[in-house]
Amino acid sequence: MQQHFFLHIGQHKTGTSSIQAFMDANREKLANNGIFFPALGRFGSHHDLIIADPTTRLPEDAQREAWQRYINEAQASGCKKVVISSEDLAFRATQEDVRQIGELLNGHTVTVLIFIRRNDLLMQSWYIQKLKWGAFTGTPEELIQQSPMPPLEMVNRWAEVFGEENIRVVPFERASITPSLNHVFWDLIEEEMDESYVSVDSKDVSPSGERLAAMALLAKMRSSGMLEDSVFHSILSLVRNAPSDMFPVRKKGSIFSPELQRKLMKAYEEDYRELAIRYLGREDGVFFQEPWVVDEEVNPLLGGIPSLSPDSVASLLMLMQRDHQRKVDRLKRKTLSGRLKRLFK
Repeated sequence: MQQHFFLHIGQHKTGTSSIQAFMDANREKLANNGIFFPALGRFGSHHDLIIADPTTRLPEDAQREAWQRYINEAQASGCKKVVISSEDLAFRATQEDVRQIGELLNGHTVTVLIFIRRNDLLMQSWYIQKLKWGAFTGTPEELIQQSPMPPLEMVNRWAEVFGEENIRVVPFERASITPSLNHVFWDLIEEEMDESYVSVDSKDVSPSGERLAAMALLAKMRSSGMLEDSVFHSILSLVRNAPSDMFPVRKKGSIFSPELQRKLMKAYEEDYRELAIRYLGREDGVFFQEPWVVDEEVNPLLGGIPSLSPDSVASLLMLMQRDHQRKVDRLKRKTLSGRLKRLFK
């Protein structure tokens, strides 16, 4: 049975988790409407098509097995459309990986869906996400050395296999994401959104203000050796889940300097111009409609990570004390349990 596969490949930090959660919450209704969305894997998406764990890419034979399993499930569903969603496909898939996917989907219609975010905003969001989960404790400049693949190279990698005419590129900005991200995604998979679908609130909320400042402070303490890894992650978890009144200031803004923002914006300027012309049909080469000017007086993206107020410093110390007391209590229970076992032998 020939099916239409929609491969939603990212980029990272373009609402992919929100789309995946929405699709997963409506899987049954989607199937009734002829759209098969495979159950989300252990990574909360379809990342198991490309990675074994967050740091390890699947070898090609394992990828082939995973894709074949998804294809078999799609065929068994009897649906005309199939939606696969994993932002790691944009970041991790090599040219050989993409060619293999093309071979496996030969005989089916394939449309590749790619949302692209402005580089400076993408890297800031990525940095905040890594601070949030303790995955990186270095400086923004150090993280940029690990920057994802240039957008034009990434798009061309998939266009080489599936053809430019089957690539749908969307700038990830308010001007293009209207009236909502889910509505735009529905248009891309050639369906109409209606009110009967279950809405889902995003759980992947980026920290800001004093909570973010506390996370940045903990990262510096970890990188300087002041905190052991286990202690760092334990306290970070407390900060991440602390009630909002512990970190009341929620000021948003750029955590990168104006100089770094300009550098990041300029890095892929030619990529964006080429993408606008080739994939959006914009002869003027303008990919993002929102202004790129960095103005410290008016640009709402500026401001940096705010310093912690005395009250928030007290909150952070309180969380650190709570973590310490929790470990002491656990040790006491363990010690008492050991004594009781010996007593009743």
